[in-house]
Amino acid sequence: MAGPSLPLASMSIPAAEVYAQQANPAFEAELAARTAFREAAFLLPHLRPGMQLLDVGCGPGSITLGLAEVVAPGQVVGIDIQSAQIEQARVRAAARGVATVRFEVADIYGLPFPDDSFDAAFANGVLMHLRKPVRALAELRRVLRPGGIAGIRDPDLGASLYAPTTPLLEQWLAMRVRVRQHNGGDPFLSRHYRRLLLKAGFVRAEACASVDSAGSLEEIHRHTAFLKAQLQGHARTVVAEGWMDQATVDAAAAEIDAWAQRPDAFSATTWCQAVGWRATESVRESGSVRRSKGAAKERGPFREYEIANLHCCVGAGVRCAGARPGTGRAAGRGIFRQTDAPDREFSARRHYRHCRPPDRAEAHRGVQAAGHNR
Repeated sequence: MAGPSLPLASMSIPAAEVYAQQANPAFEAELAARTAFREAAFLLPHLRPGMQLLDVGCGPGSITLGLAEVVAPGQVVGIDIQSAQIEQARVRAAARGVATVRFEVADIYGLPFPDDSFDAAFANGVLMHLRKPVRALAELRRVLRPGGIAGIRDPDLGASLYAPTTPLLEQWLAMRVRVRQHNGGDPFLSRHYRRLLLKAGFVRAEACASVDSAGSLEEIHRHTAFLKAQLQGHARTVVAEGWMDQATVDAAAAEIDAWAQRPDAFSATTWCQAVGWRATESVRESGSVRRSKGAAKERGPFREYEIANLHCCVGAGVRCAGARPGTGRAAGRGIFRQTDAPDREFSARRHYRHCRPPDRAEAHRGVQAAGHNR
């Protein structure tokens, strides 16, 4: 069951975000090597041609352009807080002749788009850096259309391993965690993505994981380049805070090179990834039911509403438990429908419990009873 709604107006604006890799050309080169088919593989089965998609934290746009191919002729918008990254993305899109994508400088806490603008949103390697990830997710939900989906993905540094290791290498790997926490992020956030999506008002969330591993000469070389590029960005904070001096940072870089030369070197990092669904109808107004754009959506005998972020089926011989008959006013529990699987209905008193209308006649009367909610 989705958590309580998080009114954006009631949320405090977080302090300025600190991104350790800003203006780090070596790390930006690593970002440019990313692809939609690797980083967004978990989301691709949910996409289809014609969708309007938002890519948050798009960086130099390599993933965004891949997503644009998947949803073409649908339009894709990539946003990033770094104007230099946006310029790189625009150049890349022009070079590839992709006309269905545009790039803008924007902040995830205040997206410059109206409600219900996109069918899908994607954020890769973004939320772990944020002080207020639930606020960011709530803002993503706002710009999604009813029934829209959000795909989010980040590494969990608590599920990262290197072998063989040395004291200096372990010290540096621990320093990555310290820098992220110091900057206000959470290096272990992604293991909680199902819960956070529900807390942000999504009605359903599913999660899975992928592993980025390196165990061959080519893979180790690729991962070593990433580690050393990452080190350059983190070193600025580490040295400035006095946690290491520059000589120790240089020694850590040499240690990474030495590790890469070992014939038995191996690394693996778990990336947690999740998909959240926005309710089919968005109906929020001080706990009361009001209509959103267009008519309330009907599937068979059911009229569907999102009430206090719970997807409630009013009619069909059933209504919210604790609701006033015919009003759809919820008391925090009720009968719910999974929006992307209309043949499955649920009661959400505790988890899910099967429910069906008694018969067609009663179902028809239920729809009629719900009619005055228009």
